Amino acid sequence: MAILSGYCQTMALTRVERACLPAMMGARLVLSLSIRSWRASRNPADGPYITRNQSIAWAGLARRDTVRDRILTFAAASGTGA
Repeated sequence: MAILSGYCQTMALTRVERACLPAMMGARLVLSLSIRSWRASRNPADGPYITRNQSIAWAGLARRDTVRDRILTFAAASGTGA
């Protein structure tokens, strides 16, 4: 939430942007997992290096509902955006 808070101090997100943010974050994680898996399949010798941080992305996807709720709570408490 610190990054979101800092961003909103400079430019507040609209209601629509806040509503889209969790889905966009999830899409970014899925894209990261997909690209890394594809690259590892093309370069098996480098697979462990390429996929070394995939557990972080999987954990982020597992927390997406919690993150969504925290974003909505943050937005309501701070009154950011229209």
